[in-house]
Amino acid sequence: MNTNETIRDSIEKNLLNPLSYLFREVEFLLLMELVEPRYYFAILLSISHGNNTQHLITNDTGIQKGTVNRYLATLIDLDIIWKEVPAFEDERSRKGRYFFRDNLFSFWFRFIFSNRESAESGFTKQILTESITPYLAQYIGSLFERMVIDLLFYLNGTGKLPFPCIFSSMRRWWNKGEEIDIVGISESDSSILFCQVKWQDNVYGKKVILNLKQKAGLINWKEKERNELFMVIARSFSSVGDEEHVVYMDLDMLEKLVHL
Repeated sequence: MNTNETIRDSIEKNLLNPLSYLFREVEFLLLMELVEPRYYFAILLSISHGNNTQHLITNDTGIQKGTVNRYLATLIDLDIIWKEVPAFEDERSRKGRYFFRDNLFSFWFRFIFSNRESAESGFTKQILTESITPYLAQYIGSLFERMVIDLLFYLNGTGKLPFPCIFSSMRRWWNKGEEIDIVGISESDSSILFCQVKWQDNVYGKKVILNLKQKAGLINWKEKERNELFMVIARSFSSVGDEEHVVYMDLDMLEKLVHL
C-alpha cells in the first residue's frame, strides 16, 4: 500500500478502475453465493443509502415485506450484513437496523454499483468529483462511529477507559427519533456511560454534553440509583468543560490510550 496516496487516489486506482480486481470483487462474490441476485442487490443498495430498517427497505425497493425479511435473514447468515438492536432491547426487537459487516461491500454499493458503466467508459474523475467526493465526509463519519464503538470495546476490556469500572455492555441506543451513539452499562456498580461521537473538528464540547444529558433522561435504567458518566469523542475540540464524571477525548488522546 502506498501511504502517500490520498483517499481519492486510492478510490480511483483500486475501486473505479475496471482493470482492478476490487472493481468486480463484490459483485463476483455475491453472484457466487446468491440465487435471484437482483433482489439481493436491490436490498443491499437500499441499505447502502441509509435505508436500514425493514420498513424503509421495503418501501424503497418495492419488494414485499415477507420477501425482504427472508432475504435479510440470508444476508445475515452469509455475514454480509448484521442486525443491530438498541440498548435495553431484545434481539427480536422490531427496532432493529441493518448494516454492512464489511466496509468494502458498504463502499461498493454506496458509490461504485450505480457508476459501473460510467467507470468502464472512462469517466472516473467525473464520478469522483460529482458522485463520491461531496458525500465522502458524511460516509466516513458513519464509519468512524462504528470504529469508535469497536475501539471502546477494546479499551473497556483492557481496563484503559478513564472510568473506575468495566462495562458489561456497550451499545447504541435509539427511540422515537432520539439517539445516543454509545450507552455502556456496568451492572456491578450501577454505572451508565453516555457517549456521543463526532467526526468533526473544533467541536464545542460543553454544548454536546448538555444535549447528551437531556437525552440521558430518556433512559429509565436504574433511575434513582445509577452513577451517570459522560463522554464526547471528536476529531478535535474548540472548547471543553471540567465537569465531574465527564470526559472529552480527541483522536490524539484515543491513540495514546491504545498504545498505553
